[in-house]
Amino acid sequence: MDNELSETGRYEGLIMADHKLVVDATGIPYSITERGAADDIVADRYQLCDFTTERFFHLKHGSNRISVSHDGLNTVKMMVEGKISYETV
Repeated sequence: MDNELSETGRYEGLIMADHKLVVDATGIPYSITERGAADDIVADRYQLCDFTTERFFHLKHGSNRISVSHDGLNTVKMMVEGKISYETV
């Protein structure tokens, strides 16, 4: 946030070309799943995460940048969704 690294995460596994990896922090419990072409859950991928890093993180107010890299042969297609929430006192 604001040009300062605050979180890192790592997933080590293979995702088929027509599948996607979904990291979901909108419900309890949080989940990391592989989904098929019809958006159906194919497998729970939580255990394939690097547990020395963060698996879930919340964006903070300010300027946020998310960087993704991979060791695969194909181009990464990525979509990020955010949800704004706030509380008043």
